[in-house]
Amino acid sequence: MENTLLIAYLPILEPWPYHIEDIFYKKLNSVLDEIHKLSDKLSISFDQYGVVNPQIELLNNKSQLKDWFEPQVIENHEFTKITVNLSVPESIEGIEVEDNFRLIDSTGKEIYKDTKPAVQLNKHLILRLFEKRIYDLVVATNIAKPGTLGVSQGIIVQDGYKTKTEKMVSHSLREALILATAIGWPTLQELEIAKVWRWLADQQDFLDGYGENPLSRALGALTYLFDEKFDLDPALLLWALVGVEALYVRGQSGLIEQVREKTKTFLGAPKAFKKKLQRMYDFRSRFVHGDLNFPGRHSLRETQEMEYVRELNEAISLAIAILIASFQELVVRDWKALHFSYTVDGADS
Repeated sequence: MENTLLIAYLPILEPWPYHIEDIFYKKLNSVLDEIHKLSDKLSISFDQYGVVNPQIELLNNKSQLKDWFEPQVIENHEFTKITVNLSVPESIEGIEVEDNFRLIDSTGKEIYKDTKPAVQLNKHLILRLFEKRIYDLVVATNIAKPGTLGVSQGIIVQDGYKTKTEKMVSHSLREALILATAIGWPTLQELEIAKVWRWLADQQDFLDGYGENPLSRALGALTYLFDEKFDLDPALLLWALVGVEALYVRGQSGLIEQVREKTKTFLGAPKAFKKKLQRMYDFRSRFVHGDLNFPGRHSLRETQEMEYVRELNEAISLAIAILIASFQELVVRDWKALHFSYTVDGADS
């Protein structure tokens, strides 16, 4: 049986704005150390291809990157290297792959040349799984240690063939932690990355990337918060609240009341700043229904735009903080869902 070797080279994004005393800079170093110590220990499912324990290490010799990255990228980033080696089946159960099947890259070049058609397809499916698990690991790390890990566009080299990975930024989660710390609610914890990974590994819908229950829909919404093009975009607020409401809301009415009462039960009651939750929902409602003044794509009214950005950033940060705190509490309790019920107690008159 043929094997396939996959190596990912991931440029690590430094916290922004960056300065050496930044608490997130110090946290990033600690997080990278924790991730690298999971080398050969973290169990990652490749579905029908088995479970592997990848090698995860800091890349010390960057000379091998010169053919794949621009010089300034190599110079300005630390790189994490992730390596897996998997056996490739010569058939696919339930699927007959035709003899003339070929995989072609964007340049028209045939990839996995000189291998059987079924082996080519299996290699491609393994590549897709490897890429998805990289994104899953970034998500798991930011649930464990919010706002710490972002990666620039990287590459995966599989048996000599190269493919790019997506950039994932975490500064919206960093802003959420800053806000939650300032107002004292919700409490964001620091969990072990391995513990969060094990919890996520039990969510098959999340691993597949398709939400079919409240928890996997909330996790799916979380993945959109790492998209760079949504920086300070109302889409961040909408996706964060999709996640929050997937966890806490049932039915179509009383959305804010359900979120308010259920988060108070699950995450504890806020001691101050109680009106921020109402303002967050008011902002979303006014924006969605066209009742909010907002800057166009090329606005010249900087003073008015600053107030809009302040309100938007606060709403986004609170929604993300609630979502991350909820995931963390689920991990701590090892729960897979939230179910709320009302209790009525009688009393003697």
